Amino acid sequence: MVILPLMATVPPLRDPLSTPFTPGYGALPRVFAGREPEFRDLEVMAARTRAGIYEQARRVQGIRGIGKTVLLGEYEQWASDSGLWVTSLTVAPGAGFVGRLVGELGRTIAAHSPTDRTVRRVLAVLRFLTAVGLRYGGEAWHLEYRGRPVTPDAARTTGDTQEDLRRLLVDAALLARDRGTGLVLLLDEAQNADTAELAPLLYALQDAQKHVLTERDTASGRTLRSSPPLAVVLAGLPNLPDAIARAAATFMSRSRPIELGPLPESAVRKALPEFTRPHGVDWDGFALDRIVELIDGYPYFFTSTASTPGPPATGR
Repeated sequence: MVILPLMATVPPLRDPLSTPFTPGYGALPRVFAGREPEFRDLEVMAARTRAGIYEQARRVQGIRGIGKTVLLGEYEQWASDSGLWVTSLTVAPGAGFVGRLVGELGRTIAAHSPTDRTVRRVLAVLRFLTAVGLRYGGEAWHLEYRGRPVTPDAARTTGDTQEDLRRLLVDAALLARDRGTGLVLLLDEAQNADTAELAPLLYALQDAQKHVLTERDTASGRTLRSSPPLAVVLAGLPNLPDAIARAAATFMSRSRPIELGPLPESAVRKALPEFTRPHGVDWDGFALDRIVELIDGYPYFFTSTASTPGPPATGR
């Protein structure tokens, strides 16, 4: 009889309360491993935009289960902990998203309670924002600022989705700049976006990032130029470039792609014991070799395959 011990030092049976392996969707894992170059690139983008330097938007692409949503979730947590303003949204198939995005942007601004010096500007932006949310079917009218509902200011809206979004993005980024920080916009499952809404948003992002801020340097008398502190990340399946092409958004087609592939074997070997050890699960050399082979760099199998007795059906 030949026995292949998929797990080494582990009880023969593990009940649902004690097993560390649970298939899921986008939940932040206990151990985040193997995406150091991609994460560093996103960190640099945020730092440069925060400093007023123009940076290309990023496109995170890959097959299902490869870790796009987890990467965005880790990045959102890092950005928030770093003091950046973060607005994130997941696009559902067949559902409008512009109004929802506007509402989330409004909640981001209101949640950071800008200083008294900027209260009038904040209220002006939020009133404009709630009016845009109403126009585009979002929930922005539920916004409150300092405990009071925000009254929409429909007079400022143009009826042009692209122009309204451009003005909102610039205004929000400048409010963040007043507080010494920047704005990060994250859009997950972007391939689901309807072209009629995606196109004006992408062009609005392009125009917002091209907005030039000018200041006079008191020491030299020179005019200094900078960009709004706005960092943008879109994530989606490998057909995301097709959705962007249908929107005729050449700006986003030239954004910097971040292609997520299988995790390096070294990352799997490092992360798996760290992931299971708190649950009393450890690995000997043969068991670790076998499970690394079964996982084959596919992040989703971290949470499902290792607790099963046979090889998983490949998803790649």
